[in-house]
Amino acid sequence: MSIQVLNKEQLSLLCELFETAESSIKIISPFISMEMAQLLVDNMRNDTSVEVTIVTRFKREDFIKGVSSIGALEKLHEAGSKIYALKRLHTKLYLFDDDVALLGSANFTSGGFRFNHELLLCIEAEKDVNPVLKDHFDDLVKDITDAGDFLLTTERIAEEKQKVAEQLERRTNPNVKTTSTAQFGADLPQHKDEPDAVEHDPIQNILSDMEIKEYSEKIWLKFEGENDNRMSLSVKYNPFVPRQFPGGITCYPTTRRPSVADGDYVYIAAVSENDKGHTVLPHIVGRGRLEGYRSENVATPEMIEENDWMVDYSNYCLFDEFEYIDANIGECIPLLQVLRDVGSNTYPSTMGKSIPLEDLRNRHYQKATLRLTAHAKSYIDRWFDDLAEKHGVVKL
Repeated sequence: MSIQVLNKEQLSLLCELFETAESSIKIISPFISMEMAQLLVDNMRNDTSVEVTIVTRFKREDFIKGVSSIGALEKLHEAGSKIYALKRLHTKLYLFDDDVALLGSANFTSGGFRFNHELLLCIEAEKDVNPVLKDHFDDLVKDITDAGDFLLTTERIAEEKQKVAEQLERRTNPNVKTTSTAQFGADLPQHKDEPDAVEHDPIQNILSDMEIKEYSEKIWLKFEGENDNRMSLSVKYNPFVPRQFPGGITCYPTTRRPSVADGDYVYIAAVSENDKGHTVLPHIVGRGRLEGYRSENVATPEMIEENDWMVDYSNYCLFDEFEYIDANIGECIPLLQVLRDVGSNTYPSTMGKSIPLEDLRNRHYQKATLRLTAHAKSYIDRWFDDLAEKHGVVKL
C-alpha cells in the first residue's frame, strides 16, 4: 500500500505499468497523442489478454489544432481498445488492474508524460482509494453507455479523419477564418441531482489540496550557417567544438544576447543548399540541451583569431548534452516537411491559427532562433529516433 507523488520519471513508470498489467488498463484523458498511443499499442501486441478501455474527448477543433490526435485514436481502436467519447471532459486518470492508479494533471500525450511539468499521484493497493477510483471509471462508462451509442467505431473515426483533413486544407487559405464547433460524445450532467454532490466527489477530494500547474519547457530551433555561406546537403554536419569547450557550443549574433536558460531544449538546423547552389529550407541535424547564457559567454580575442567569423557571432551557449545524426545533411529532417505536417502548430506564436505554408516558411529568414511547441518536438523526435536507428548518432 502506498501513495507516491510524482513530478518526474512519469513516462518510465507508465511504461512499466503497461508491461506489468495483467487484465485491464483504463484511461481517462481529454487529449491523446500519437506517441503515447503507439507505446500502449506496442504493449497490447505483446499481451493481447489485457483489455484496454479509454474515455476521451472527440472534438474536431482539438484534432485540427493538434492538441489531440485522431490518428492516435484510430491506432488504438485498430489495436482493440474500446474508446468512449465524452463532452466537457477534464479528468486525467490511469488504472492498471484496478490496483494501481495514476491521478493528476497529465494528459495521455507527449507533453503530459515527457515535456510538461506535471504532478501525479501514484496510488497502489490503497483500500480506501483504489476501489473508489475503479467505481468512478466503471460508473462513468456506464453513464456514457446509458446516454447513447458513444463507443467509437471504424466508420466514425474514418469520417472524422476526413473532415479534419478537409478543414486543415481549407485553413491554408488566408481568407478562411473559421473555428469548428463539431463534437461527438455523451453530454452528461456535470453534477448529480443532490446539491452537495461536489463535496463528495472522491476525485475532487483527493486533489483538493494539490495545486497542479501545466506549462511547457522552452524548445528552440537554432539555425547554423549564413545565407551567403550555406552548408551542402551532400556533406555531414559538424558541430563547432573549439578546443576550449570539448562538449561543443552554438553561437549567436554579436548584436543580440540569447535568452537561453539552463536546461532549455534545442534542435540545430543547418542552413542548406543543394548541389546546384539553390537554397533549400534548413534541415534539422542535431538535438540536445543547453546551459544558460552567461555574461562571460563571449568570444575572446584568441577565439576570434582562430575563427574569424566569430566577430559577427561572438555570443555562445554551451551544450549540456548534444547528439547529431551521422548522415549527410540532405538525409536529415527537412524543416519544410515539419511545417507541412505540423503546420501552424509548429510555433507557439501561430498555434491554432490558420497560417499559410508560405508564411510559415518565411518565418526563419533573418533569425538565429525560433521557439517550437511541444507538439512539434514530439513530431521531430519520432523522426529523429528513426534516423538515429537507421544511420546512428554522434554524441558530444
